[in-house]
Amino acid sequence: MASVIRDIVGAAGPDKVFETTGAKAIIETAYELTNADGTCVLVGVPSEKVTIYTTLPIHFNKVLTGSHGGSAMPHIDIPRIIRLMKAGRLSLMAS
Repeated sequence: MASVIRDIVGAAGPDKVFETTGAKAIIETAYELTNADGTCVLVGVPSEKVTIYTTLPIHFNKVLTGSHGGSAMPHIDIPRIIRLMKAGRLSLMAS
């Protein structure tokens, strides 16, 4: 899986990675794939211990952070995002 993603985004890896499964192997891969100057956001909550080599990469700008969920209101938020995109006020594409 990692090699397929690197084939798409380049050898350096993506600048931003959002992990949403909470699966141990996916969390570890998401962090490993994140660019040396990138950010890995953990959304999914694992049910088992995750091992991530963080010390050295964090000294060189890599960021590992978590997302505090629970405040989203999909029935309100998704239509709002769509309206903003249609109005040209929000783009989900890289510039």
